[in-house]
Amino acid sequence: MLFALLTLLSVSYAQNLRRIDSHYFTVYYPSSLDPLDLAYNINVGSPIVVYKSESMEIVMGADPEEILADQIDVLFNEVSDILDMHLYSYHGEIKICETKEELHSTFKDIFGENTIAESFYFHPQNTIYISAQDFNPEVLGHEMAHAIISHYFVVLPPPKMQEVLAGFVEYQLRKRLQK
Repeated sequence: MLFALLTLLSVSYAQNLRRIDSHYFTVYYPSSLDPLDLAYNINVGSPIVVYKSESMEIVMGADPEEILADQIDVLFNEVSDILDMHLYSYHGEIKICETKEELHSTFKDIFGENTIAESFYFHPQNTIYISAQDFNPEVLGHEMAHAIISHYFVVLPPPKMQEVLAGFVEYQLRKRLQK
């Protein structure tokens, strides 16, 4: 029953989505969203500097999807460094919902209850769900921490400890990025 529901969710979610493959994630996002805007929102520094101008022109012909993939991988490595937990062969999914309402509806479809969360990590699918409005390094890093923790330990720490570690990552990212 759960498998059928998850398959149905994946099929319905896959309509009108774009796909980007980074080293650590396959990212799905609505075609209505600009990948350069998303990359700019998590601009954590990389060899390609994300530049946002009025016209959103791309400097030096860089592909916006490659820039987004690079930003996501840089953030994943940053989260790994903060936790001191490195998963070199990790690969998961990030599904970006266009609105918070869509994210909350997806949560309800999976868990059967309401939420006010900005994002969530669903371990059985190894998938991070996040709304476009909350697509920033702190929130995404928090969920990446959950993904890393769930794959790093042979026996998972209790949920409260996982949340403390993910909260620590979020705090460290806020602190580093405010400089």
